Amino acid sequence: MSVIEEKKALRTYIRQTERTLEELGDKVDAAEKAEVESKLNELKETLKGDDTDAIKSATEELTQMFYQMSEKLYQQANPQGGAQAGPDMGGQNGGAQTGPNGQQYYDADYKVVDDDENNKK
Repeated sequence: MSVIEEKKALRTYIRQTERTLEELGDKVDAAEKAEVESKLNELKETLKGDDTDAIKSATEELTQMFYQMSEKLYQQANPQGGAQAGPDMGGQNGGAQTGPNGQQYYDADYKVVDDDENNKK
Protein backbone atom coordinates (compact mmCIF):
# COMPACT_ATOMS: atom_id res chain seq x y z
CA MET A 1 0.00 0.00 0.00
CA SER A 2 1.09 3.53 -0.63
CA VAL A 3 1.54 6.11 2.11
CA ILE A 4 -1.73 7.77 1.09
CA GLU A 5 -3.65 4.48 1.33
CA GLU A 6 -2.05 3.68 4.70
CA LYS A 7 -3.01 7.10 6.05
CA LYS A 8 -6.57 6.79 4.78
CA ALA A 9 -6.95 3.36 6.38
CA LEU A 10 -5.48 4.64 9.64
CA ARG A 11 -7.80 7.67 9.72
CA THR A 12 -10.77 5.37 9.25
CA TYR A 13 -9.52 3.07 12.00
CA ILE A 14 -8.99 6.02 14.35
CA ARG A 15 -12.55 7.26 13.76
CA GLN A 16 -13.99 3.79 14.33
CA THR A 17 -12.01 3.36 17.51
CA GLU A 18 -13.07 6.76 18.84
CA ARG A 19 -16.70 6.02 18.03
CA THR A 20 -16.52 2.63 19.72
CA LEU A 21 -14.93 4.11 22.85
CA GLU A 22 -17.67 6.73 22.96
CA GLU A 23 -20.39 4.09 22.61
CA LEU A 24 -18.87 1.90 25.33
CA GLY A 25 -18.79 4.80 27.76
CA ASP A 26 -18.46 3.62 31.36
CA LYS A 27 -18.23 -0.06 30.43
CA VAL A 28 -14.51 0.43 29.82
CA ASP A 29 -12.05 0.78 32.68
CA ALA A 30 -10.90 4.43 32.86
CA ALA A 31 -7.22 3.45 32.83
CA GLU A 32 -7.62 1.29 29.73
CA LYS A 33 -9.68 3.95 28.02
CA ALA A 34 -7.00 6.56 28.77
CA GLU A 35 -4.33 4.23 27.40
CA VAL A 36 -6.25 3.70 24.14
CA GLU A 37 -6.92 7.44 23.84
CA SER A 38 -3.21 8.12 24.38
CA LYS A 39 -2.38 5.66 21.59
CA LEU A 40 -4.98 7.37 19.36
CA ASN A 41 -3.28 10.73 19.92
CA GLU A 42 0.08 9.14 19.15
CA LEU A 43 -1.35 7.75 15.92
CA LYS A 44 -2.70 11.15 14.92
CA GLU A 45 0.82 12.52 15.31
CA THR A 46 2.21 9.62 13.25
CA LEU A 47 -0.20 10.57 10.46
CA LYS A 48 1.59 13.89 10.06
CA GLY A 49 4.68 12.09 8.76
CA ASP A 50 5.20 9.88 5.72
CA ASP A 51 6.89 6.89 7.37
CA THR A 52 4.82 3.91 6.22
CA ASP A 53 6.52 1.54 8.66
CA ALA A 54 5.77 3.84 11.60
CA ILE A 55 2.12 4.09 10.51
CA LYS A 56 1.83 0.30 10.21
CA SER A 57 3.54 -0.24 13.56
CA ALA A 58 1.34 2.29 15.37
CA THR A 59 -1.78 0.81 13.80
CA GLU A 60 -0.78 -2.68 14.93
CA GLU A 61 -0.16 -1.44 18.49
CA LEU A 62 -3.59 0.20 18.63
CA THR A 63 -5.20 -2.91 17.20
CA GLN A 64 -3.63 -5.16 19.83
CA MET A 65 -4.54 -2.76 22.63
CA PHE A 66 -8.13 -2.52 21.43
CA TYR A 67 -8.41 -6.33 21.07
CA GLN A 68 -7.26 -6.78 24.67
CA MET A 69 -9.83 -4.27 25.88
CA SER A 70 -12.56 -5.92 23.82
CA GLU A 71 -11.64 -9.33 25.18
CA LYS A 72 -11.96 -8.08 28.77
CA LEU A 73 -15.36 -6.56 27.96
CA TYR A 74 -16.49 -9.83 26.43
CA GLN A 75 -15.35 -11.78 29.48
CA GLN A 76 -17.23 -9.37 31.76
CA ALA A 77 -20.37 -9.75 29.67
CA ASN A 78 -20.08 -13.55 29.56
CA PRO A 79 -18.29 -14.67 32.74
CA GLN A 80 -18.94 -18.37 32.05
CA GLY A 81 -16.33 -18.20 29.32
CA GLY A 82 -18.29 -19.65 26.44
CA ALA A 83 -21.13 -18.74 24.19
CA GLN A 84 -24.46 -20.02 25.34
CA ALA A 85 -26.68 -21.76 22.85
CA GLY A 86 -29.31 -19.45 21.51
CA PRO A 87 -32.21 -20.09 19.17
CA ASP A 88 -30.02 -19.94 16.09
CA MET A 89 -27.03 -21.77 17.58
CA GLY A 90 -28.58 -25.19 17.94
CA GLY A 91 -27.98 -26.35 21.45
CA GLN A 92 -30.04 -28.87 23.36
CA ASN A 93 -33.47 -27.38 22.69
CA GLY A 94 -32.62 -25.62 19.45
CA GLY A 95 -34.86 -22.62 20.17
CA ALA A 96 -37.70 -24.60 21.74
CA GLN A 97 -39.37 -23.41 24.91
CA THR A 98 -40.83 -25.67 27.56
CA GLY A 99 -44.43 -25.20 28.55
CA PRO A 100 -45.96 -25.74 32.02
CA ASN A 101 -46.73 -29.40 31.29
CA GLY A 102 -43.15 -30.13 30.16
CA GLN A 103 -43.86 -30.18 26.43
CA GLN A 104 -41.68 -28.20 24.07
CA TYR A 105 -43.13 -25.58 21.79
CA TYR A 106 -41.78 -23.04 19.33
CA ASP A 107 -42.90 -19.44 19.27
CA ALA A 108 -43.15 -18.58 15.58
CA ASP A 109 -45.07 -16.41 13.14
CA TYR A 110 -47.35 -18.21 10.77
CA LYS A 111 -49.88 -17.61 8.04
CA VAL A 112 -53.13 -19.53 7.71
CA VAL A 113 -53.52 -20.84 4.17
CA ASP A 114 -56.92 -22.07 3.08
CA ASP A 115 -56.42 -24.87 0.53
CA ASP A 116 -59.92 -24.34 -0.89
CA GLU A 117 -59.12 -20.68 -1.68
CA ASN A 118 -55.96 -21.72 -3.55
CA ASN A 119 -57.78 -24.34 -5.61
CA LYS A 120 -60.46 -21.88 -6.84
CA LYS A 121 -57.93 -19.70 -8.68
